[in-house]
Amino acid sequence: MKSLACKDLGIRCEYVAKGDTTNEVIGNASEHLGRSHPKSWFKMKNKSQFEMEAEIMPKIKEIT
Repeated sequence: MKSLACKDLGIRCEYVAKGDTTNEVIGNASEHLGRSHPKSWFKMKNKSQFEMEAEIMPKIKEIT
């Protein structure tokens, strides 16, 4: 299981996206960001794929 917290992205929120795969975590996080933090999501969405991956991938954690 993997996770990504909003606060790891610099957003003041207690939400933690979880999933079995990195893609599942990113999908859950994207859905939450779009719904609950549209300004942050818009900024993230306008970055290149490389910039987005460089920012998000190191913040996805393995849950034991």
